[in-house]
Amino acid sequence: MRKAWYLTAISLIIVLIILPLSSCNHGTTLYGVPAPEFKLNDVVGTIWDEELMMGANKRIEQYRKGDATILITDASDRPVEARVTIEMLKHDFLFGCNLLNLNQCNSSQLNKDYADAFIKLFNYGILPFFWDGYEPQPGDTLEETLLASATWAKNHGITTQGHPLIWAMSVPSWVSQSPDEMGEVQKSRVSDTVKEFCGLIDYWDVMNEPTLASNQDNPLGRWIKMRTPEAVTRDALDWAWANCPEAKLIVNDYNTSNDYLSILQEVIKQGGHISAVGIQSHMHTGVWRFNYIWDICNRFSQLGIPLQFTEVTVLSGAAANAPNSMDHNRVWKTTPEREALQANYVPALYTLLFSHPSVEAITWWDLSDLNAWQGAPAGLLRDDMSPKPAYDRLVKLIRGDWWTRESISSSSDGKAKWRGFYGLYRITIEFESRKVTTEVHLAKGADNVFRVRLP
Repeated sequence: MRKAWYLTAISLIIVLIILPLSSCNHGTTLYGVPAPEFKLNDVVGTIWDEELMMGANKRIEQYRKGDATILITDASDRPVEARVTIEMLKHDFLFGCNLLNLNQCNSSQLNKDYADAFIKLFNYGILPFFWDGYEPQPGDTLEETLLASATWAKNHGITTQGHPLIWAMSVPSWVSQSPDEMGEVQKSRVSDTVKEFCGLIDYWDVMNEPTLASNQDNPLGRWIKMRTPEAVTRDALDWAWANCPEAKLIVNDYNTSNDYLSILQEVIKQGGHISAVGIQSHMHTGVWRFNYIWDICNRFSQLGIPLQFTEVTVLSGAAANAPNSMDHNRVWKTTPEREALQANYVPALYTLLFSHPSVEAITWWDLSDLNAWQGAPAGLLRDDMSPKPAYDRLVKLIRGDWWTRESISSSSDGKAKWRGFYGLYRITIEFESRKVTTEVHLAKGADNVFRVRLP
């Protein structure tokens, strides 16, 4: 294992030599201070943290797995020695990706390949509720389309998130309300949408990018500036919670500085119903160093709220020259060489994040290069839906290394003890000519003793 990590470290050194790097995107800073320039002789210390990565598997074992016991008895409650097969069905940890391209490709085959690739790897899907796209004309919404997408996700065991409810950069062209009127408009949008999708959408990105909201010169931005991002975020969370108390509510931002942390602290102080803190990590200008990522996790974990890395992008093509470029017409190309580099960085990134106790979700942003944000080679699939090496590596990692499968036998006291990743399992018990199958949930913090009585 140690040798494998060293080989990955060498590959990451190559990444830094070849790719133009930045420690952040969208101008993100560390503790409010721009990160230092990268130097070639600082490569290993900059991207790779030996202590962090060598301890990752130990942390995963500690934080992501638990012990369980199956107690098997016959119809008279006598212990039985039986064969037990344990098969994992779904992680509690959320491995996600956006579903913006679901049924949106230009052929039925591409649509099928996209959906199949999603189901094979992910258990968490992000559905688009951008205001300008969801309601292009007043009262004319994509409700039916999104209800169908959410139902498809539920039918495939995929946890869902609606993204986003309030985002100052997503305003329909027909909106002309004054700041004084915007409050009621947003209350109706949040309340009606959350109520309509209650039970189908599990998580909501309620307030997206509050740190930039008041800088937007449009009706929504001006209202947020007047009310303050903290007050709007708190109110929006209240509206969402009131209309679907069982839904989990996220505040999400690309800015990982203390500006974002301060907003969250104030919202919590005011009683805002925050279920998870969203942290974007679009790496269009270069990959992030691991101790920088770990510092983000540690600083935001002080809030005592789970963290979600909501928008992960690692390119398989040349990095952007301008960190804030929004040229959606630009066409970048994926290349075999850079696909190999992407495939080396991505599993290490997932391992690092999966090993942090505060992180509950990792969401890749664009599954495919087709229609990817900024036209970038940002997918795990190429634009023809063929898998890149990074996709195959993640399948092996998540559905292989981090997937529990066991075949054991109960002892004379009827107990079969095992250890697995937290999640949903199918348990099959065979005794003489009898066979019983049941599903159990191995949950963190539970006693995880499952009693099975044979007929």
